[in-house]
Amino acid sequence: MSLIDIINSSPLADDQKTALVERVEAEGATPDVVADVRAALQEYIDGGFQTLGVEVDVNDPAVKAATEKMEQEIAAAEADFNDSMADIDAEAKAVQQAIVKDADKIQANMIKGQI
Repeated sequence: MSLIDIINSSPLADDQKTALVERVEAEGATPDVVADVRAALQEYIDGGFQTLGVEVDVNDPAVKAATEKMEQEIAAAEADFNDSMADIDAEAKAVQQAIVKDADKIQANMIKGQI
């Protein structure tokens, strides 16, 4: 699951989702962006508990396990995103090299034609 999928499937408000997705698309899954996604999700979760009058004990093993699971999912999404971006970058470089090579061939043929 990508970071964008996590954001889009989250219960955050649409404007928050849009802003976070735009940041991921513009900046990538940088540590700052991932931290902001985590903070937004945590803020939503904490708000729900406050509405219900429940205080969360961050030292509770269940809370720690859920937090760790969420962090692992976000880290996996970040890794997937980074892998995809690396693949896209490699493909773009290969295409660019092919274009330069073709342009050089065309230029060489034009020079041969003038001689």
